[in-house]
Amino acid sequence: MRVPRSQQGFTLPELLVAGGFVGVLAVLAIFFSHPIDFGPKQRNAERWTGVAQISQALTRYAKATGSLPPMITTDEIPIGDDTDMLNLCPLLVPAYAKDLSVDPEAAKDRPGAACTKSDIALITGYTIHKTGDRSFVVAAPLAEGGETIQITRSF
Repeated sequence: MRVPRSQQGFTLPELLVAGGFVGVLAVLAIFFSHPIDFGPKQRNAERWTGVAQISQALTRYAKATGSLPPMITTDEIPIGDDTDMLNLCPLLVPAYAKDLSVDPEAAKDRPGAACTKSDIALITGYTIHKTGDRSFVVAAPLAEGGETIQITRSF
């Protein structure tokens, strides 16, 4: 006796298609319920750019004057114009840089803070120290995800 097709059940290809469809839906549900946060990577990329810009401005200054600014020592000092910080604005802006970069985390507290904004205290979130007579390190201590962001330059 032959069983009508409507009573035979599903065939293997039909089960594979249905299973694949359910699998794709499960993957999409997991992806959209836990999206990847690219924020830390983006902020670290901004920090790399900021460290590079400050390093380039200092290198231009050192090549023009023959030495680093005398207030840069072997001690790591934050860059800014607040108490116990190294104010590089008068030396570098506008002759060697358009402005000093500000770390994305430091910019949260002081939006628009830069050398060209005299009404807001400048705290860049970056540090600097000398490693020799003709070399220095600019670093971003607020880097996220365990990344070390620093550039060592010699002139």
